[in-house]
Amino acid sequence: MYPYAVDMSNNPNINRHPPPPPLGPEIGYIPVGGPPPPPPILGIVPPPPPPFYAAAPPPPPVVGIVPPPGPPPPYVLGVPPPYDPSPPLGIAIVDQGPVLIDHGPVIIDHGPVYPADPRDPHVLPGGLKPGVSIVYSSEWTEIHQIISEYPPWQVPGQTFDFEPKSVDATWSVDQLIERLGFPHGANAVSECLELGSGQWQRNSTFTYGHPQSRQRLKDVGWNGYRGRAQDAVWLYFHRV
Repeated sequence: MYPYAVDMSNNPNINRHPPPPPLGPEIGYIPVGGPPPPPPILGIVPPPPPPFYAAAPPPPPVVGIVPPPGPPPPYVLGVPPPYDPSPPLGIAIVDQGPVLIDHGPVIIDHGPVYPADPRDPHVLPGGLKPGVSIVYSSEWTEIHQIISEYPPWQVPGQTFDFEPKSVDATWSVDQLIERLGFPHGANAVSECLELGSGQWQRNSTFTYGHPQSRQRLKDVGWNGYRGRAQDAVWLYFHRV
């Protein structure tokens, strides 16, 4: 035995555990110089995956045989039955007429009816009920009510506003003062005659409650010709 030869049989650190298994092709095995892969075989195709089979086609129609109609669809109140624009052959379409839907009476709420202002001469005192019409008189006269702080005969050349109105000619002068004078605190009315160049002349004057004020408008000359064939009546309401 050579002096450099080592006897490892008695070494306690050698062969303490069984040797590891040999490396196979699964782990880290790279064949080198092994046999080549088998060549492809021409003309042989691998089988395809199983196909997707559709549902069986419907059976062909039998000529001359009409299937019996099915039960009609249920009716729901207020909903018309369904309509198929292309019904199949052999099914008869029965026209049942229009579907009438009763929604009940139509009630239109116009809101509360407020009574008219009794001081407003342009509305009916107490208001006019819906659906009620007014029957007008056959005799009317046209007046021009002068709206001014001062009477036109006292201040020549002044400018003022006026409101044209059609009034029942069968009213008394007292009624006219009640409707057009009282709302402005007036108890009398005077007719004014226009002289031109801003000049006005005071004509007849009627005071509320006086016997002359009980006359009708057409009896004092304020008739249906005024505002048509004759000039309109210019009136100024004031206090006396």
